[in-house]
Amino acid sequence: MKKIILTLFGIGLCLGSCSSDDDAVEISVCPPPIEYMTYPEVTTAGRATLAFKMGAREFISCLSSQCLPVESKITAESPIQPIYKMRYYLEAYTQQYVLRIIANNQRNYLDSFVLDYRSVNPIKEGDKLAFSGSQEDGVVFAIYNSSVDQRSYGCTEGEIEIVKLDTENKIMSGIFNFKAEDQNNRNNIITAKAGRFDILYRPM
Repeated sequence: MKKIILTLFGIGLCLGSCSSDDDAVEISVCPPPIEYMTYPEVTTAGRATLAFKMGAREFISCLSSQCLPVESKITAESPIQPIYKMRYYLEAYTQQYVLRIIANNQRNYLDSFVLDYRSVNPIKEGDKLAFSGSQEDGVVFAIYNSSVDQRSYGCTEGEIEIVKLDTENKIMSGIFNFKAEDQNNRNNIITAKAGRFDILYRPM
């Protein structure tokens, strides 16, 4: 009996805290707390994670428990917005293998990381792909858009190592690091370390 009374009392507090108007007929329900993912380990099982560190700041893009794959992108019902989409495919008219990733930070959707890679050679497990500041074949071109200082950073150097590529289950996993320049001030440079991704990709 005491447990039932305490439960009802807790519900009453929640409803009371969500509605400040005592005369309101409509009853509001407190939303569930947002559960953010902690910094992920390096995995190779298609855990749907992408993360890197910039000093004390962390960029974490992942799937919440409510997320389900829908067509070409990953989406969540609530509370987290769509986090990333990834494609790896052979482009028909150029006969180049293309890797594209668009990821958003789980804590700030305006923080984004966009990566583009293309080559006549397919990506293989164990490959090391170099970052470059120019969009050339065989190198990784990437942009980090920071909502903290409202700047875009172009990756100028660094490397991605492909730890696993499972073409049957569409899993690509890797580790990476990079340096990136502020596109409006080349002397403003950020360094990303301990990067890792373990992603389910979609062919074209």
